Amino acid sequence: MLADRKKGTDKLKENRKELDQDVLSSALDLYGIQSETLKNLHGNESFVYSYSSSKKDYILKIIHHHHRSTEELQAEVEWLYYLHKHNVRVALPIQSKHGNFVENNFHYSIISYEKARGIEIQTSELTEELIQNWGSTMGRMHQVAKKYQPLSCNVRKHWHENQHLTMFSSAPSYIKNKFERVRSKLIHLPKTTDTYGLIHSDFHHKNFLLDKSNITVIDFDDAEYSWFINDIAKTVYNETFNFGVPPKNRNQFAYQFLESFIKGYKRENKLDPYMMEHFQDFLDLRQLFVFMRKYHVSEYNIKRYHEKKIQVNLKNVVNDLKM
Repeated sequence: MLADRKKGTDKLKENRKELDQDVLSSALDLYGIQSETLKNLHGNESFVYSYSSSKKDYILKIIHHHHRSTEELQAEVEWLYYLHKHNVRVALPIQSKHGNFVENNFHYSIISYEKARGIEIQTSELTEELIQNWGSTMGRMHQVAKKYQPLSCNVRKHWHENQHLTMFSSAPSYIKNKFERVRSKLIHLPKTTDTYGLIHSDFHHKNFLLDKSNITVIDFDDAEYSWFINDIAKTVYNETFNFGVPPKNRNQFAYQFLESFIKGYKRENKLDPYMMEHFQDFLDLRQLFVFMRKYHVSEYNIKRYHEKKIQVNLKNVVNDLKM
């Protein structure tokens, strides 16, 4: 058990080392990037930069293979172009000088995207109309996902294969027990084309840009196969817990947010009433996932910030968001 945990944290640790300058230089050459236009955006789980070329703006990502395999990134490229073809606004990957969407350099994959037009919104700017538009965008993605069949053998992982959800054996006993209770409910849920498919999995308000009333979805790094209702629950949880909603206001905020979000969602896709009965289970799953991610980060990051985050998330796991 301890060996498994060490293996997992070693991988996470390696992902966050300083990027080898030879790898960065190779990436610049692959996309014809002038170093003076490069700006470090300090990504969470990858090395992320913005740059300009021929009067256009782009995003460059350098991703360790322990975080995402080349096959997963190829699957993401295919998925993005499928969404684009079916009228979902996304930031599209571009080809390198070799004509490839994904390049490899030692232990890293390199990929570049068009920089989407629009602005990142703040929580203070959320309106009922915007939340409905947001929900409609997710509903459209789920509707499109129902007919999606990958053309290649490259596929994204399923929800239970996420590295943080495979490490519960090392968690405190009451966290592990709660996960097993939630998991035992979820594994028996139906997986049909109307309930289960490829989802964004991290569609919070910092992962889309707003251009007038048009939403462009960005950062599909966490895309996975799961129940569509899980995508909605993750968004509700993220907006309620991660962006400054005071604890005393969380339940009220979550109810109001979900009501507006679902109203927009139903414009593009139907919701299975039976799946909605399990919405709380998916909120709990997200809560446990967030805890485990912080828990394993704290294993090798000595900053007190992460230890405090662990304590906050422990309290959140005990005091569920009830809806």
